[in-house]
Amino acid sequence: MDGRTDLSKYYNGASKLINALVLPHGGFTKRPGTEYIAKAPNKCNLLSFEFSVSDALVLEFSNLLLRFYKDGDSVYEDDIEIASTTEDDPVLVTTDAAHSLADDEWVYLEDIDTATSLNDKIYQITVTGAGGVTKFTLQDTEGNDIDGTGIGVGGALGSCKRVYQIVSPYTSARAFDIHVTQSADVMYIAHNDVFPKKLSRNDTLDWTIVDVPFTGGPFLTENTTDASLVQFARTGGTAEADYYFPKDTTGTLTATGTGNTPFNVNQVGALWLVKHTRDVNNDTDTFAKDTNVVPTLTTYASGAIKIKGDATVTFEPIATSKMAQLWRKEGNGAWQTYRSFRGATAFSWTEDIDDVYYAMTRSDNTINGTLTAKEIINYGIVKITDFTSTTVVICTVVDPILTNNSGTSATTSMWAEGAWSTYRGFPRTVGFHEDRLWWASSTNDPDKKWSSQSGLYENMAFTIGTDNEAVTATVKDNEVSQIQWMMSRRVMAIGAANREYSFSAQNPEDPITPLDKKSTPQTGFSSGSIQPVMLNDSIFFLQRQGKKLGAMKFDSVTENFIVDDATLLAYGLLDSQPTNMAVQRVPDSIIWVVRTDGVLLSFTYDPKEEVAGWARHITQNSTGVEMPVGFFESVAVIHGSIEDEVWVSVRRVINSVTVRYVERFATRFFDQIDEAMMLDSAKTVSSAFDAQEIVLASDTVRCNNGLCNSSLCGGVPV
Repeated sequence: MDGRTDLSKYYNGASKLINALVLPHGGFTKRPGTEYIAKAPNKCNLLSFEFSVSDALVLEFSNLLLRFYKDGDSVYEDDIEIASTTEDDPVLVTTDAAHSLADDEWVYLEDIDTATSLNDKIYQITVTGAGGVTKFTLQDTEGNDIDGTGIGVGGALGSCKRVYQIVSPYTSARAFDIHVTQSADVMYIAHNDVFPKKLSRNDTLDWTIVDVPFTGGPFLTENTTDASLVQFARTGGTAEADYYFPKDTTGTLTATGTGNTPFNVNQVGALWLVKHTRDVNNDTDTFAKDTNVVPTLTTYASGAIKIKGDATVTFEPIATSKMAQLWRKEGNGAWQTYRSFRGATAFSWTEDIDDVYYAMTRSDNTINGTLTAKEIINYGIVKITDFTSTTVVICTVVDPILTNNSGTSATTSMWAEGAWSTYRGFPRTVGFHEDRLWWASSTNDPDKKWSSQSGLYENMAFTIGTDNEAVTATVKDNEVSQIQWMMSRRVMAIGAANREYSFSAQNPEDPITPLDKKSTPQTGFSSGSIQPVMLNDSIFFLQRQGKKLGAMKFDSVTENFIVDDATLLAYGLLDSQPTNMAVQRVPDSIIWVVRTDGVLLSFTYDPKEEVAGWARHITQNSTGVEMPVGFFESVAVIHGSIEDEVWVSVRRVINSVTVRYVERFATRFFDQIDEAMMLDSAKTVSSAFDAQEIVLASDTVRCNNGLCNSSLCGGVPV
């Protein structure tokens, strides 16, 4: 830029900005300092969890742990009252009652009398001593014993509280590769090497992270070799009933046929589709009730039939004074009246939903009729729980499996391997679009997307192809297009390693369905794997090698996506590989990017005012030195009461020891100067004292709340 005086940006730009923020209305301002919040156990990635504008948390994904921050502090469990502390080395703490603390957990101590130096700090503990459930010793968070010599014996006024945390399946390295999407109190998490997870907030101190309990799939292409068969044989659980092995039945899945060895040990945990064709119509002339009251059972003997697909019901002539009824029950729901009949009646319909039962009732036993489930295909599903050999696995029934009408030894050539497993890999990205939850890009199928059923985010079933069923789609191009990310706009935007695509129905105004879908190449910018962010109607994403930041917009005239290079005038700013991004919207529109060299970048973006300004942010550096000792490692942004809060994890060297801190940028808005925070990793501590006369030699002393009468904080100098 230094030699490009022909560009208009030259006259309102800057060649270098360090620790400053570009302002959308012109000029720049010094960035605020950062407030020390807590120490992290090791390298961590920070992510936002935002239920609403007034309810937002920061998630700390460290090595196999997940911790939480809310209202500018760690989330703690309930207080545990302390009976005493000692002057031993290490300090021994005794609690009033038995506790559930465990070795190496972190606790926060407060309100201890006498041994006050222990207060307001976080310690690692070791449960020890006689009556260990009421005693523990204190270490610092590096595991070094806290020497209590001379600190005084603490009395019974204090308390401690455990830092709330749960076990996470992600190592520190994997934590930087996850993609997330959120719906209210539930966050779905994708990673190529880990089964998709579901993080749920059930209460303030009740979070869970579990495998997403998918139903119905997804699956790879179905077997096409007639001689390659599989057979399910029950070994435990509920016995076969009404032509089905029910859910939670345990057994074996055996493969037969020349060369048919479909199983391996890395498929444990995977789903397996086992389809059977019902050999004959399943019909009944049994009425569930003779008084047209609600049916009570779902067994074949009681007159109920499980139906999916085509069905009919026929009745002999019914007098007008009498009536027959057809009832429907979906899953665990209640029986509901589906249709009523008088006269000689036949009725046909198609059932699209899984796990649905039908039954007939009549006003008296003079009415006769037949309910028939036409020839259909049953989509049974098992989950592999253990590996025996390449032809035998142990499994549990997930969706009921049809048996032979005359026995329980049905074999079938209609089977398919689950799409996701340790063997095939897991999706790398996840997102919502058109009220479906979408997953994409496994190791085995890097160019494929899988959606849930419409409105049922964990149901991946596709059977007869109705519009609401799950969608599977491949990005087809002249090379394999490894999907890196997805973003919901008017149509879905897809970033692949080779180029970008749009994904929609044939008519973009229509919703995507299993039979109406298309992927269209858009731009050739090429996408990296870091999850993009949305700002001012643009999708900001990093190029495959991380050297450029793209700004993607949807052009309503051409109905195509277009991409601009947001780093065009800041060439070389991303020479150091980016690691993650976050977006701030209040008070100004800023994208934050962390680089592997520990530099934090800010990009102020206001297209209406033609503002696109970059700045570098460094920490713990000497004056005039641009190579900092402190390294920014991740960034997250959440809603705040005054402005959006920018949180960072920082690697620092303190007293020759490398530590990781979680910090929050201070607000730029304050009522008086003593509320400003311009230092990094700082903490403001207030301590009231009796009013007294203080003579100031200079009116530049920073103090707190006007207690020293300085005019800097609202007082009057003497």
